[in-house]
Amino acid sequence: MAYRSFKRVLVETSLERKCLVLFGVALFLLIAGGFWYAERNAEELVEERTQATGRDFIEFKLVLRHVQPFVEKAGYTPSEAGVLDELGSHLQSRDYGWELITTEPDRCTQESQLDGAREPKPGEVAIIQRLLERFETQFTEDVESDLLDDTVNVGTGAELVPTPADVAQTMTSSLVSGIEPVSEFDPKGSHYHYYQPVYWRESCGICHGFTKLADDDRPMALQGPRAIIKVAIPAEETQSSIRASRGILLATAIMTVFLSMVALYLVVRLIIIRPLNHLRDVSEEISRGNTTLRADIQTNDEFEDLGASFNRMLRHLVDTQEELRKVNTDLDGKVDQLAQANMQLHEMNRVKSDFLANMSHELRTPLNSIIGFSDVLKRIQTLDSKQKRYVENIGRSGRILLEMINDILDLAKMESGKMDLRLTEFDIVRVITAQCDLVRALSEEKNIDLLMQLPDGMPLMFQDQSK
Repeated sequence: MAYRSFKRVLVETSLERKCLVLFGVALFLLIAGGFWYAERNAEELVEERTQATGRDFIEFKLVLRHVQPFVEKAGYTPSEAGVLDELGSHLQSRDYGWELITTEPDRCTQESQLDGAREPKPGEVAIIQRLLERFETQFTEDVESDLLDDTVNVGTGAELVPTPADVAQTMTSSLVSGIEPVSEFDPKGSHYHYYQPVYWRESCGICHGFTKLADDDRPMALQGPRAIIKVAIPAEETQSSIRASRGILLATAIMTVFLSMVALYLVVRLIIIRPLNHLRDVSEEISRGNTTLRADIQTNDEFEDLGASFNRMLRHLVDTQEELRKVNTDLDGKVDQLAQANMQLHEMNRVKSDFLANMSHELRTPLNSIIGFSDVLKRIQTLDSKQKRYVENIGRSGRILLEMINDILDLAKMESGKMDLRLTEFDIVRVITAQCDLVRALSEEKNIDLLMQLPDGMPLMFQDQSK
């Protein structure tokens, strides 16, 4: 059923519909593939932008959190202290939320000064586990050499008081770019969540009050992240932009398909269907008898060549038809001549029949007289044997001649299909004897001996004796 429907829609339909359907399907697939690729790239760009925004926000917050106490202790004027607020006004004006999440709070030798830190929620455990696994596989290879080059002298006995610039440099360098952060979209659809690990160095213990963990002798930089910062970025504006972009893409796709189908319809209708319809109309007019009509296609392409070939074929057909007309005219003349000859033959046959009828009538009259006189001579008693034999020959010859005349009349009957057969039983010996007696007198005049040899006991024959 499906194959029949497909065949009826695409195969058993007009050329115009085939072109439109196939082109529409191909165009839809191309546009759908292109828009899917663009949507995928847009999602990747949104994710990259979200990560960049979260990373910049975390760097600013860490710098501001660590520099602010030093600004207050150093006695900077309010105008000088406001420089930091002005630098971060762009990020602070955003409705961003952030939290500090500890990874292993029970492993510290003493209480660390992480204000506001909390333990991970059940939904965040898998994310933190991914970050720790990435640290184990990538940190040692990509970042170890950079983190071990710590120029801050710890444990020398000298009291180091870091400046705001030193603290900023230390904190920004603690964000290791070799470990990829994690970003995800809130299932409720309200925020993007960005997770960034924070790594400790020996210099961090100056302010936070510890130097290393009790059960780990490795340098602090190699002991993994001790905290993760979570940033919640509002997604409404981004989602609105995405929806607007999708609407624009969808409208563009619809307009593209519509304009392409209209353009294809015009191309097929004017360039392909129009010449074909012209050839069809010319063919129909020629089939009605208007052989003077010719195809007039001036497109300077294959259709013009097709029209020229069509006209050549038409001229050849017209010439052939004219030749056939001449041959038919000559044939009609020949038929007329044959008809006249047939009439003449029919007239000659009639004359022949009349001649035979008259001739047989004219011959029968004296022949009957001869046969009658021979019968009279037979009854004369004074004739000797030889004379009697001659008289019998005269009578027999007359009768044979009469039969021959009847045979001539039978030929006319045979031509008219009215021949009648009179079948009887007769003795063939008597027929042969009569024929020999008929020519015996001629043979005796020329001294020719005529002998007749017939076997004895020949059966009777069943035939028309006269024929």
